[in-house]
Amino acid sequence: MENLNERAFLIDATLDKNKFQKIHKASLEILEKRGLWVGSEALVATAKSHGLKTEGEKVFFTESDVEKAIVNASSSSRFTLLARNPKYNIDFNIDYSATGIGRSAPFIFDPSGKRRQADGNDYISAIKLGQMLDAVQIQGNLVYPGNVSNDKLFPFMMANQILYSDKPYNISSISDLEMLCMAFDITPETLKKRDSISFSSTSSNSRNLSEDDKNERTDTQNNVISYAQSTVNCISPLILAGDQGDFLIAMAEHGIAISISPCPSAGMTGPCSVLGNVILNNCEVLSILVLTQLIRPGLPIFYGAFPCSCDMKSMSITYGGPESRMMESGAALMGKGYGLLTRGNVGMNDAQACDFHAGAESMFCFINALQNKINFLPGCGIMSSFAAASLEKLIMDADLAAYTKRFLEPITTDDIDELVELIKTVDPKTNFVTSPHTFTNFRKALHHPTLFWRTNYDKWEAKGKTLIDQASERVDLLLKNYSQPPIDLNLASRLKDYAS
Repeated sequence: MENLNERAFLIDATLDKNKFQKIHKASLEILEKRGLWVGSEALVATAKSHGLKTEGEKVFFTESDVEKAIVNASSSSRFTLLARNPKYNIDFNIDYSATGIGRSAPFIFDPSGKRRQADGNDYISAIKLGQMLDAVQIQGNLVYPGNVSNDKLFPFMMANQILYSDKPYNISSISDLEMLCMAFDITPETLKKRDSISFSSTSSNSRNLSEDDKNERTDTQNNVISYAQSTVNCISPLILAGDQGDFLIAMAEHGIAISISPCPSAGMTGPCSVLGNVILNNCEVLSILVLTQLIRPGLPIFYGAFPCSCDMKSMSITYGGPESRMMESGAALMGKGYGLLTRGNVGMNDAQACDFHAGAESMFCFINALQNKINFLPGCGIMSSFAAASLEKLIMDADLAAYTKRFLEPITTDDIDELVELIKTVDPKTNFVTSPHTFTNFRKALHHPTLFWRTNYDKWEAKGKTLIDQASERVDLLLKNYSQPPIDLNLASRLKDYAS
């Protein structure tokens, strides 16, 4: 791979350029000899029509196929993910990270710690909380409501995303495209347009850029937009099921950004090796990347960066352990080395309760993912290795996101002269509590958590509430104060047919 993103290797020493090249070369050998099993006849036919080697349901990839796809996809490593409310638009670039709600848990924990099957009310509550929490920049299906029939499940989830939130949406089914068009008052033909679309950014994250950065973005932004985000899941090792292949075709044809999200588990669906699992993950992402770019060159994609582990005693897939974080770092740096946007998770844990175990692994994941500048990071609210979710955990993860982002802010020397004068002039027998500088700066210089108590034991004991109790109270308060974002009455009426 000649054209590496050199900046990727300045982030972390986990993966140097030599290791990158070895993994890339190993992946090319596997893709050319082993290939990807593809269950979608239409996708196999597309690959064959573009000159890729196929044998039955297997598709094989040459170095040229892979490198061409990487070049095409990296051309959209800057794109705008649109929201119904433009203030929530996200301008993605290789250094920007956006956190979002977790995905796909069948169960939910109540505040007492009891686990039960998630229902439609849980789903709607999660969407409402996601709308109100700054840490949730992209919505998603935190839980799959078990009381909604399979034929109505995806319409139910999409309709309620639109009804109760105007942040960027997650698409889970081809049928969601119809409601997405309704939400933005566009037609499928608008989505299928392949021209670059001029777009004036008003996204919230642009406020954090310096003037030089803003000018650079204006000069280089390639005006690629996506009306939603979707995920294509690979079955390890190297299988793309038929429904996922057909979903990939539909999303690519309609210009919907795709997270390519394999999740090989070391010792189970992947090699029992950190390196081996990073290689397999790379093969799976690159093979699917090629297929997306055959259908729509320049389609925005996120390189999936969450290979995971397996506990060989219990044969349980694990997401919270140190090997998962090592593989996450390695995979993220592979994606960034290619110049691609990346997708991981935050708040990953294998705990069965909102306890020390959950908090420790969740914070480990937050710091690792954000330090590696992984770009798209759903996961808030997830527990039990994706088997369950918790509204209280969603609130706690919002606090962890704020902690981590503050921790990773660089120390600047912009005000060093002012600080020198301040320290020189304060009397040795006094302190800085009454200094005007303290009053001016304490809100922005010091982080103030929402949930975590910072007080003495007597005051904490008098309050008499555990962290989970406080989180539960905050859930109730936010839901009580929730205000539905403005929505066209005709659109709301049409969505109601799907939302109940």
